[in-house]
Amino acid sequence: MLETFANVEVVHTEATRAEAEAWCLDETDVDGPTTPPGLAESRAQRDAQRGMPGFGALAGRHLLYPSRRWNEDHDATIYLMEVGPDGRRLRQVELTEDGMAYLSSPAQP
Repeated sequence: MLETFANVEVVHTEATRAEAEAWCLDETDVDGPTTPPGLAESRAQRDAQRGMPGFGALAGRHLLYPSRRWNEDHDATIYLMEVGPDGRRLRQVELTEDGMAYLSSPAQP
């Protein structure tokens, strides 16, 4: 699923599966003759990503610590991130041009 569709989450624990069953989602055959709305765009996005240099280079890593500037041309802010094995941001430190640092996490915006 993750290799075929962009922006998806695979439910793999019993607790999460039980929670997801309460969402009353429709089941679909993703390899069927028609692609459900929303999934066609997600598949096209993943196909485009697959052709990019470095695609999948970080797959299977336990923790990642990338850093980047949000906008190279207009913003000197640097973002230091901790990303978990499922690709979700765990923590982030924002270093501003004036030397201030701001910590955020999903539990603490």
